[in-house]
Amino acid sequence: MRRYLLLLLCLPNLLWAAERIVIASYYTAPPFVTGSGQGLTYDFAKLLNRHLGPEYQFAVQLMPRKRVDRLLQDDGWRGFVPWVNVSWMDDGRNKLFAWTPTLLLDQDLLISHSQAPIEWQGPASLQNRVFGGVI
Repeated sequence: MRRYLLLLLCLPNLLWAAERIVIASYYTAPPFVTGSGQGLTYDFAKLLNRHLGPEYQFAVQLMPRKRVDRLLQDDGWRGFVPWVNVSWMDDGRNKLFAWTPTLLLDQDLLISHSQAPIEWQGPASLQNRVFGGVI
């Protein structure tokens, strides 16, 4: 009798458990990760949980790029990879994965003083120069 009572008490949790969806990211530096459980990737997960819960639970998992690639080869994997470009994922014809519209536009820029402009000709253009970066 006790077993059946325990089963009846647990049954609602089993029936209405949230579907766990992994947000797999290989970006571990700012602004994507700024501390333990903090940064743009975690903020995105919180936003999705707030607007799509309680039937879904989005959970961030940070991992190396190779592991992300292996996950994407598994047809049964439930999750997504944020902050990537179709040209980085070997899906040139958009046939392997479902792609959203662009969420975030960014650029890599080289800014130099107008009195001493740098003519970009590749990484060698920065040789023997002092530079700073903004992330």
